Amino acid sequence: MPTPTYDLFISYSSHDRRWAEKAYTDLGRAFPTISIFWDREAIPPGRPWRTFLTDGIVNTKHLLFFWSQAAKNSNEVEPEISGFEAEVRRTPTLGGSKRVEFSVGLEGMRGAGSADLQGFPMDAYYESSAADRGISSLDSNPGLTEWKRIIRKVGDEVFRLEAARRLIAAIVATAVVRIPLLDQIHSLPQSPTGPTLDEFLTAFRVNWADVRPRYGLNALEWRPFGGAETVVELLEDLRVQANSRLDPAYWFRWEYVDLVEAVTANTVSSLVTSPSVVVLDPISLYDAVSANAFRRLDRYVRQAQSVIVSLAPTRETGEDWIARALRAQSVPLLEDYFEPAIPPLIGEFAKCALNVQRISDIERMVRSRIAWLDLTVRKAEAKQTTGTT
Repeated sequence: MPTPTYDLFISYSSHDRRWAEKAYTDLGRAFPTISIFWDREAIPPGRPWRTFLTDGIVNTKHLLFFWSQAAKNSNEVEPEISGFEAEVRRTPTLGGSKRVEFSVGLEGMRGAGSADLQGFPMDAYYESSAADRGISSLDSNPGLTEWKRIIRKVGDEVFRLEAARRLIAAIVATAVVRIPLLDQIHSLPQSPTGPTLDEFLTAFRVNWADVRPRYGLNALEWRPFGGAETVVELLEDLRVQANSRLDPAYWFRWEYVDLVEAVTANTVSSLVTSPSVVVLDPISLYDAVSANAFRRLDRYVRQAQSVIVSLAPTRETGEDWIARALRAQSVPLLEDYFEPAIPPLIGEFAKCALNVQRISDIERMVRSRIAWLDLTVRKAEAKQTTGTT
């Protein structure tokens, strides 16, 4: 029976198993098609484990190792790293992939051949004497954000996702250079009918002082919910989650655009003609520069396939139990609403408004449906008039 080829081999000291196990679990969850040599599962009981380890190193495309004092003192970690580096010199590519070594530094970084490689230092979160070796520190930011970045980076490199299809993420958000203006006008009306910024924020139980620090040098540095994660990091998490449920043929990667700084006729045309999503900060619309950039999307908003997402100033936590119950109790009727199929199912899907708390949401759906029916009738009449088919 031929030895299988693995996408990734995880090397670690038994002292640091909790870290390696978390990497194995999270990579498998985020990238379900990844093939990982995990010694706890890859080596059958009663078999020569060292032979399996050696074969795994020879037949893996990539290596991920956790470096610590325990790893340095281990009889296995250094030989596994050195063995992989020797295999790379002998066979730089395997299975069509350029072989890459990933280093997570729990206590410093390994020297030797790894000294010149970009690694992931995690010594700020590692606790050698703790029972969980510091894993619990990854449950909240900034450790959580950094760990998710490692999982994304490793998985993306393994699968070379720079070749995935491009999806433009155009961000509309203000920047620190325009914050002084908002400092002056947040309590003042900006339109005859709309609420002031202060009134808008009060509805979410936050105030201007709460949201003011969320903005950076440009739109891509905006932190929508005030935590450590920027809008880019939030969208990268979304990408990994979405790709994990898609056939690899439909995996995508984001191409980011700061729409406030780069809104031109060509930019709008690119959004209209390419797969794209506009992500909007409603607070930033009180900044005239950001609002004017958003208003230039007139062509975009009139395309049925366009997607505009406005992120509220506060984030809902926990699970949406209403959506979960509705989906579970109606299977399979609403599956294409909750998780649209790619490629799409034949025909269109009903416009839905679930868990409606405002009658205006229903009116919006009704008006949209009437407009679609009217357009259909007009097209049919035009065909009869011109005699076209």
